[in-house]
Amino acid sequence: MSEIQRADPNARQKTIKYILVMIVVFAPTIYWLNYNMEFIEKWVAEPSETVKRIKIILSILIAIGAILLLVASIYIFRIANAVLGSGRYPPPNIKVIRDTRIRHDVRARRIGRLMQGFGMITLVFLVGIVMLGWTLIQNVDQLLN
Repeated sequence: MSEIQRADPNARQKTIKYILVMIVVFAPTIYWLNYNMEFIEKWVAEPSETVKRIKIILSILIAIGAILLLVASIYIFRIANAVLGSGRYPPPNIKVIRDTRIRHDVRARRIGRLMQGFGMITLVFLVGIVMLGWTLIQNVDQLLN
């Protein structure tokens, strides 16, 4: 008979709180951006500073994307290494938000290796976004002409 790791109610509540905080933070930001789009367009379109301002905006967006991918990759690798080290999925001392069947040995290692693969794919995307962004920023003046 398979073992089940029961969901932790506190972990569920914490997850819901994080999601609500993200909604509370990002919904007004999106509204503000839509409301002020005319100002932003005028700010970017000022002829003498257009290239410089577009480079600033692109740099900020690329940095945000790179940071998010880096954090996701680190998290995936940490969980994968915990799975491979313990031979158990989900790893010991990890709280789950829903009832989860515990897998041991070969199945756990397979999941751990799969997670390492996802972590590597995330790192490849990170490098690709940074390289593409760097190239775009370096050539933005040529693209506008």
